[in-house]
Amino acid sequence: MRALVCLALAGCSGTATTRPPPAVPTPPPPVRVAAEDPGWRALATDSLVTDLCPKVMDRFVGLPGWPGEEGLSGADAGRATAAGRWWIRQCTAAREGDRLRLSLGGPGWMFLDRQDSGFHVRQYVFFDATATLVGDVDVAYDREEQLFTIWLSPTGGPGVEARVSATGNVAATASSSFASVVDTLSLGAVTSYASDAAREQVAGIGAAQMRERLAQGMTITADVRTHQTDFLLGALPRGERPRRPFIVDDGTTWIANERSGIWPGGLDILGPFEPRSRPLVARVEVEQGTGVLVRSACAPALRSALATALAPGVAGSAAATFESQTVFRVDPGGEATLDLGEGDCARYLVLSTIPGAPDPSRARILVREATPERRSNEVVVAHVVPAGAGPAVTTPAVVRNGDGPQPAGPTAPSVSTRARVKIRSVRVMERQPDGDPWDVANGPVPDVFVVVYRGSVLAARTPVMADRYNVAFDVPLDQPVDRAGTTRLRFDVVDEDAAFDDPIGSASLEARELPARAGEVTLPLHLTDASGRPSGWLTLWVEPAP
Repeated sequence: MRALVCLALAGCSGTATTRPPPAVPTPPPPVRVAAEDPGWRALATDSLVTDLCPKVMDRFVGLPGWPGEEGLSGADAGRATAAGRWWIRQCTAAREGDRLRLSLGGPGWMFLDRQDSGFHVRQYVFFDATATLVGDVDVAYDREEQLFTIWLSPTGGPGVEARVSATGNVAATASSSFASVVDTLSLGAVTSYASDAAREQVAGIGAAQMRERLAQGMTITADVRTHQTDFLLGALPRGERPRRPFIVDDGTTWIANERSGIWPGGLDILGPFEPRSRPLVARVEVEQGTGVLVRSACAPALRSALATALAPGVAGSAAATFESQTVFRVDPGGEATLDLGEGDCARYLVLSTIPGAPDPSRARILVREATPERRSNEVVVAHVVPAGAGPAVTTPAVVRNGDGPQPAGPTAPSVSTRARVKIRSVRVMERQPDGDPWDVANGPVPDVFVVVYRGSVLAARTPVMADRYNVAFDVPLDQPVDRAGTTRLRFDVVDEDAAFDDPIGSASLEARELPARAGEVTLPLHLTDASGRPSGWLTLWVEPAP
């Protein structure tokens, strides 16, 4: 069976293919001139030995592989969408004669969508990878561009060594055409064999892909005028910078400038962003899909969440569970600038898909220090605090969706108009409006949970209730709703699956539509791609807030 996995720093497609990607030729080392004499090269080597590992430790390196971006190379590789991440947890750098020896290692994940030999794999695959690169360090300065460049080029002999292994289950299943000719009783054994075979491919094919990628070397650039530094896998010509998703030409610098791709049930992580004297802002624009959820997490909380998400034996999604966090929702075609504050910890930006999203989402993210002008009207924040931890703090919100700034709610709602809202129950039709069952893989009965948004901000999420058409909840929203405000509440009812959550239906209402007296409110649920027939009903309990 052909390789089912394309991992690590590999430029592989996320769609089905029938032949392995061609080997990428190793670029020649930079041409050395008198200005780049051995003394300068030795200085650059010693600097990398001292400074490189502290810069990359605990960083999430983006892995290419987004469908349609196979042709991006050179400076354009800086615009590529991360289809997975490699978490650098080990790093050593040392001199080896006149060369630099760099070793990296850590876990990661990559979304895999492959069909071969009658089997189909469509899930997040977790891996553990180590790589060692031994190469020459070269330097150059382009006076016209005012750009300083450092190259690390693999040498012959030791070159690049790499190892990749799967750490989770690879759930290869028979495709429909293959399943029709295989007896049901033997299908489980055949599928198990396919999964084991797919895992065995990781060590050889994944390592080969990593070696090919790292064989391109590394380029570090520093702009003398703006002090913007950048890093790219691959060799760029002298005086050329990586091209990034956001063009920043106002003389300022950025900390992160990347594209993020997330399949349903997955996540993407950028960072770490160390504490700074100025607050940080993150600009997020959704370019494709049904939208993204964004939150900021301190390093200890993120490590704790990923310890479970990346545990051996887990497969199908890369979701991590975080305790109470500030959560932002950015819808398709929209953009929002998130105020991350100054912070007292190294923080990460965590992106995930909207619960129940049927398709992957892609967004571009720009993180930089805030200036008084940039921060004045670019705040989107609403804190979700655990029960008993004190009152939630809400500040003005601005989300741009093409129609100009839209307020997400007043900052000081009147007590006399506030209402407490609880999710009381959900009743789901026994079949979808088109007649199909809700859950084919795990039985016909859905595993129901509800996600609530106050404007663009997550306001509540219920636990999952397995195998039920009628579900009773008693889950309140994070804080009372001002009936005199302009807030819109959205309720998404979702069927949880092992790989991809499926939407059951959504309902929404304006805050001013909430009743002034205590009582129930029942809303029909609708699927966006269905007819006017409801897919179920959601019941709320509304009462005046004290």
